[in-house]
Amino acid sequence: MKILSEMTIKSKTRSSLLEGRRMHVLKRLSRLILTTLILVMLLSVFVYAGSYSPAGRNSNIEGPLPDPPDMNPEGKATYNGQLRVYIVEPDSRWRNDRLHKPWYHNGFLDFGMDETIAVPDEGTVEYDMIWDASENGWSGVEESNVKAIAVIFDDDWQWGYSSPPSGYPFRAYYVDAAAGARPGQTASNIATSEFTHAVFVEEGTATNCTYCAYMIDALHDIEASGDYPFYYAALVEDECLVAENRLEFDYNVEGYPTTYFDGGYQVLQGGWADMESDVRQYIEMTGSRTVQGLLLEIQTEFLCDDTVKAHITISQGDPTNQAPNAPSSPAGPDTVLQDLTYAFSCTPVDPEGHDVYCRFGFDSDSTDWLGPYSSGELVTRNHSFSTLGVHSVKVRVKDRWGSETDWSPVHQTHGYLCGDANTSSAFDIDDIIYVIGYIFAEGDAPDPFASGDANCSGDVDIDDVIFMIGYVFAGGPAPCETCP
Repeated sequence: MKILSEMTIKSKTRSSLLEGRRMHVLKRLSRLILTTLILVMLLSVFVYAGSYSPAGRNSNIEGPLPDPPDMNPEGKATYNGQLRVYIVEPDSRWRNDRLHKPWYHNGFLDFGMDETIAVPDEGTVEYDMIWDASENGWSGVEESNVKAIAVIFDDDWQWGYSSPPSGYPFRAYYVDAAAGARPGQTASNIATSEFTHAVFVEEGTATNCTYCAYMIDALHDIEASGDYPFYYAALVEDECLVAENRLEFDYNVEGYPTTYFDGGYQVLQGGWADMESDVRQYIEMTGSRTVQGLLLEIQTEFLCDDTVKAHITISQGDPTNQAPNAPSSPAGPDTVLQDLTYAFSCTPVDPEGHDVYCRFGFDSDSTDWLGPYSSGELVTRNHSFSTLGVHSVKVRVKDRWGSETDWSPVHQTHGYLCGDANTSSAFDIDDIIYVIGYIFAEGDAPDPFASGDANCSGDVDIDDVIFMIGYVFAGGPAPCETCP
């Protein structure tokens, strides 16, 4: 009985231990599930409501702000502002460390210029910029991966807020014109029916910022679409001291990403998934605002020793652009010998007299943009066809502001083998018989007609038969071989 009693006690004790362990496991599992739910909810709020990383150095001014000065009265003879030239790398050397770790685009390196300007009502001002990468602490700047963006900020200002709608105020100087060009290119401020000017965007960001990746993707995809006249620079705070100073002292930034449209006319704080549509709305709102009409042009060169040179021209005026006139089909020969080079040409015209670029299309291939050329200048492109048959040649035109025409009507040319009168893709005795039949028996004419003109006289006659016979049977020159 005693042994049985002890066994019963041990059995009850073991059952109690097992039950206690079950309860402990259930409690831990419940805590884990609760913690996971809380984390998921927080992550959802951060990602979809818009989140940012604190900048670490900022100040939120308390109390009422003084009124900004009155805006320039209409009709003021001189436009006063600030010209800044942003030196950027289209494919940046930096990447974001978080999420899918995207590379930055248009990574800002330095200001090539930062000067006060005064543009008279009827006059033009010009500036020359030379920016030496090594003298400014940068190496590895390449001609194929550098761009200069000229931006004009109005001298008047309004209060802007880096934490909209009213937090972290700064003096916002709005952008009235922008134009960016790579070495060897010329670009101008663009106005369209929807945009009064080219919008300029400054992307306040940092490599250790989790939600900055969303803004990186959105801006890059919008730029790649070519839907808007706009430029942007990625101000990577922890990689570039000039960017850090711009964000801290000029924009009083609270956290990243914070994106400034036209110097603070609009400010978008935070990043979230699928934010491209929101960024597009900000660009469209900014591009439609009333601005001072400015004609801004920048020509960029790349000199030796990592040096970027730019010539900037500014004047007051309406920057609205018209596309070049629709081009006619290119001029050129109707027939072409296989593998020989022929000239095809067009005469592009821009209604405003702007320089133009041309692109020729040969069958399914096309050239790069050629130019610039003066409006009304004859533009010629040489080309050869390696196959027989009918070929198409067309052309399209764009002006220096990027406004393009559609492709022109097609000019057709027939590629042929000289002497191949029966279009068999070879020259032999059958072609001689074919030409004899055409001359003496009212047979079909060679197609194209020039294929039977072996001596290049401009006609197909008995002399061509004699020429062909001489080549086949007497070792004479090949058809068209002696032609000019």
